[in-house]
Amino acid sequence: MADSLPLLNLVLPLHRWHPDTEQRLQQGLAELRAHLGRTLTLQPILSLDGPVHTPDQVLQNLIDSGWIVMGSTQQRGKGATVRRGLDAEEGDYFVFTDSDFPFLASSVQAVVDRLHSGADVVFGRRSQQYHHQLPSARKRISRALLWFNRTVLKLKHPDTQCGLKGFSPKGLELVRETRSEGFLLDLELALLARDRNDLVWEAVDVETRPGLEFSQMSQATLWKEFREGLGLLTRLGWKSRGTKPR
Repeated sequence: MADSLPLLNLVLPLHRWHPDTEQRLQQGLAELRAHLGRTLTLQPILSLDGPVHTPDQVLQNLIDSGWIVMGSTQQRGKGATVRRGLDAEEGDYFVFTDSDFPFLASSVQAVVDRLHSGADVVFGRRSQQYHHQLPSARKRISRALLWFNRTVLKLKHPDTQCGLKGFSPKGLELVRETRSEGFLLDLELALLARDRNDLVWEAVDVETRPGLEFSQMSQATLWKEFREGLGLLTRLGWKSRGTKPR
């Protein structure tokens, strides 16, 4: 009776195609399906950020094996790509993560378990070990952002940049309110969740898979995100507005 199982929509935004992308996608999905067993129906959704130059035969292979592939003619960034993927199908739970499946299947399970227990928005919370593995520049940025989120913004869950997040159908409304098209999606979600008294916002500890490789962000991207971040804070406020339930 697989049709009676809760439906988990798993969204993976893809910004750049690599020769081993198909293998990583299929292997990561197989590991997750094996871990979840028969507790859920899992629908994988690959959301492409513009013309990613994915071979047609590869896309067909993914579709034939059960993936939903969302295309786009314009490259707009993580925020727009994630929103498009999350709106692709109705479901009971919604999770997005990076296309290289950086987190263990048990971590995805932990996010879903919190949603099943009544949470509307669940953020992954990375360990100290994760931060130790980061390249030096990313490590400094990550620590500075954690301090800023905790001390200045006073966010309940300050690890906004963890690439694993989950939502109930009610929590999905929060995603639809976001405007950020790039990496600031994660911070915007936290700022919106901070002001929603009617949503249950929780965090769970997550672990990365062994041998994970970390990318570097260009200076141009960092400055762009910094400038847009200031605009985001101006729009949503540096402190909680304590809004009433909607």
